[in-house]
Amino acid sequence: MNSHNLNENSTESMDHIFNKTITIYCSYYPKTTLKRMEKVRDCLIKRKFKNTKLVKDYRGRFFPSLSKDPEVRIIQRSRHCLKVSDLNLIIFTFVGIDSGITTEFHYSIQKKFNFLLYCEEDEEGNIAGSSLIRGRLKELSKSFIRFSKEDDEELCDLAYHRILDFFM
Repeated sequence: MNSHNLNENSTESMDHIFNKTITIYCSYYPKTTLKRMEKVRDCLIKRKFKNTKLVKDYRGRFFPSLSKDPEVRIIQRSRHCLKVSDLNLIIFTFVGIDSGITTEFHYSIQKKFNFLLYCEEDEEGNIAGSSLIRGRLKELSKSFIRFSKEDDEELCDLAYHRILDFFM
């Protein structure tokens, strides 16, 4: 095989990775936290992961029939995204309500969906998200990925490289 074919195969392989469906799960409240995660999504898209979305980015026709009850519909949307995504990024931050993310994390484990878990870390070494979540990961012989408090650029860099590692 000549070097041209090797480069062509590498490009095809990378295109395959960049076409994966990646969904980000995070707190939407307060809006400042949501804005941070939208920046991470946009950063990953700019770096060629064009099918990167927050759950809220998926339009209604993407989902199978959903409950008329809005609270049930939220869970159904989330579960459907977890199921159909090639990789789910679950991100815990210090500011935000994390009950939804915790539910998505446990559902990912239960159904054996692909996920990476990111936890914000402050200057003192405190980690966002509960010790129960970290304990559950240890039971599974998995680890979480730390990122510096309010450093969305670092989070994007880590996410980008870990996504590549995951699919290679």
